[in-house]
Amino acid sequence: LRTTIILSYAAAVVFGFALLAMAGWPVIVIGLLSILASWAYSAGPWPFGRHGFADPLFFLFFGTMSVIGTYYVQAAVVLGTEHWRQALPLTAVAASLPVGSLITNILIIDDIRDRDFDVVKGKNTIAVRFGKGWSRTEFLCLLVFAYLMPLWLWLGLGFSAWVLLPLITVPIAYLVTRAVWTRDRYDELVPMTPRMAMLTVAFSACLTAGLAVTG
Repeated sequence: LRTTIILSYAAAVVFGFALLAMAGWPVIVIGLLSILASWAYSAGPWPFGRHGFADPLFFLFFGTMSVIGTYYVQAAVVLGTEHWRQALPLTAVAASLPVGSLITNILIIDDIRDRDFDVVKGKNTIAVRFGKGWSRTEFLCLLVFAYLMPLWLWLGLGFSAWVLLPLITVPIAYLVTRAVWTRDRYDELVPMTPRMAMLTVAFSACLTAGLAVTG
């Protein structure tokens, strides 16, 4: 595992230099913060993942930072690295928030599913510290937030109604949420992780298409 981690970091550094040439110094900042976050999640003297602070880390780096960083690199190539501020618009941040919410919900399902095992291992996830009820409420709040964001993009930021396209995934979201709220057995919750991941992909694809059509 350690070898895999080292090789992954090495690959990130190599590709980071290529992205640096394309998009300038903000890429290095994003990359270093992301590496630090991944290290803080599972390693170091006080691993965030073992002390109930994994959720905000997932939201920020697996969700929002991934979207913002991807947008920035492409925008900086078009606009030029000297215009890096313009390559980080509010709309990119807004589009990243529902993705961060849904990505975090994948982790929450895992924490609910693994709570009994984590208690034995001494891993203090949020589900261990505050209970499954708390985690389920957090799951629901993040899901509702994600589905409200297209409405804000439409009504608040002036995009066309095409940004509401992710709402067609609501039936899938309902089925996953019902399962998370009503099922407790490990084997019943195992399929919910890939289903939540597929929901995240579907939502993101619909949001991307809606934003692209809007122009």
